[in-house]
Amino acid sequence: MGICNRRHFLLTICTLQLITTVERQVFDFLGFMWAPILVNFFNIIFVILGFFGAFQYRPKYIISYCIWNTLWLGWNIFMICFYLDVGVLDKNSDILNLGTGSFSWWHVNGPGCKAIYDVTEPELFRPARPTNVTDCVLDYEVVEILHASTQCILGFIAIVGGICLSKVFLEEDDSSQAKRKKKQPRPLYSIEYSQPEPTVHDDSVSPKPMTPRRVKRRSVISRDGTRRSSRRSSIRQSRRKNPQMRNISF
Repeated sequence: MGICNRRHFLLTICTLQLITTVERQVFDFLGFMWAPILVNFFNIIFVILGFFGAFQYRPKYIISYCIWNTLWLGWNIFMICFYLDVGVLDKNSDILNLGTGSFSWWHVNGPGCKAIYDVTEPELFRPARPTNVTDCVLDYEVVEILHASTQCILGFIAIVGGICLSKVFLEEDDSSQAKRKKKQPRPLYSIEYSQPEPTVHDDSVSPKPMTPRRVKRRSVISRDGTRRSSRRSSIRQSRRKNPQMRNISF
């Protein structure tokens, strides 16, 4: 299955999750089930985030969407166990309504349900709970379990599809970065910097360190050279003045 098919598959799952969650949120609002309302609200946000990540090729958004779906899967399993009275859980308790005494909207308004009330003095700020409900085509526990089971199936498929799609996106990002590095233009001219080796063209320049003896020797040599040059220049001047001095050799 190509990347486009995986992307379209995850977009379809996100759309189904969004539709079923909004439908479930409406009926939870009608029944004032505050804990499911809060969790459904977060699920809608993360489903939109996952849809945007799949549509815009954002692997980080898809990863966060997968992490949330793991928590969403656990919440729906808890809902199934709650309405089946598994262990210490009791479907008539106030866990889901956060102590307000409300109950599922399907408990009274299910298909074919007829509620019987026996309340002489209703409690303040608490809805009247029916003592008996008859002629229901589907009990409210079954309806709530079907809702939770549907979300479990969609959440599991979303986790698998999101992991596969985010892996493909990350591999494409790595390959595109490697191609960009290979396609970087090389400079037309390259300048190499090298330190030139010292060359000695004169006897006066020596790579060896100067010592007092060498300094004295060089000063003596320079003095002798100046004396000889001055002596030669004086002889030349005297020869020019006196022609008889030309035959004299030194």
